[in-house]
Amino acid sequence: MAERIIVAIDGGPAGDAALDWIVDRSRTHALDVRLTTVVEPGAAGGFGERAIAAATARLHADAPAVETTEFVRRGSAADALVTDSSHADLLVVGAHPVSALTSLLGRTLAQNIAGHTRCTLIVVPEGWHPRGAGITVAWDADGSSDRAVTFAAAEAAHSGRDLTILHAWTALPMLAFDAIGAAGVLDEELAAQESTLHSVAQHVRAGHPRLTVIESFEPGPAARAVGRAADVSDMLVVGSHARSRVGSVLFGSLSRDLLAAPPTVVAVVPTDPSPVHVLPEILEEELI
Repeated sequence: MAERIIVAIDGGPAGDAALDWIVDRSRTHALDVRLTTVVEPGAAGGFGERAIAAATARLHADAPAVETTEFVRRGSAADALVTDSSHADLLVVGAHPVSALTSLLGRTLAQNIAGHTRCTLIVVPEGWHPRGAGITVAWDADGSSDRAVTFAAAEAAHSGRDLTILHAWTALPMLAFDAIGAAGVLDEELAAQESTLHSVAQHVRAGHPRLTVIESFEPGPAARAVGRAADVSDMLVVGSHARSRVGSVLFGSLSRDLLAAPPTVVAVVPTDPSPVHVLPEILEEELI
């Protein structure tokens, strides 16, 4: 069965990166691609249609086996893509890297929709090309990454790449007057976490006997460990708790920090894939 994929087209380098990833994936997967551009209020007329036409021509030339449908959406790009994500297996967007300062002033499309999509979000950095490296999934014991591990294992098994399951840990603060006792508690906690990570890896190995699974137990903040892993991976997979737009601004998330300037392809797998309600103010046109 073909994967149902929505690709966000913007007529620029970010959209080109998303198409590059689709062309590469078409070599190993059957794809049913919905090319989507969103015309926001005030945008120049005809731009969306031209961007979609160019993307369609590119796929017909470079990936002729891919089934394509063309859509122009009108409204908010973030709202339109989040709404459409309930009808797809993957939502693919390109990412223009921004500096830390720029990210504070305004978030990218990928940052805006990460954690809100009902399917897995694939974010492809500008200038992307396959590295021939493995896939890394960030795992945590709170359940938010369970579906991420399942997705990453399937991706690695299908592509023949190694899978690294990464768990980052930070030592609990020790009280100076009880350092010996605190150290014993810390050792027990780390041993328990490492044992749980090993159990997760063993479960993956049982489901994919031919897959090479590497367990990585990294000290330090999660963002730092994940950033290092992304630099040497073909794909980084992270889980995401569903949050309201307000909650996401207040609390942030690892995936949003990472998506400001992704060094590799990032897959954000939602914890809760429940459907969303269609927003009536978003209009749609199917192009023939």
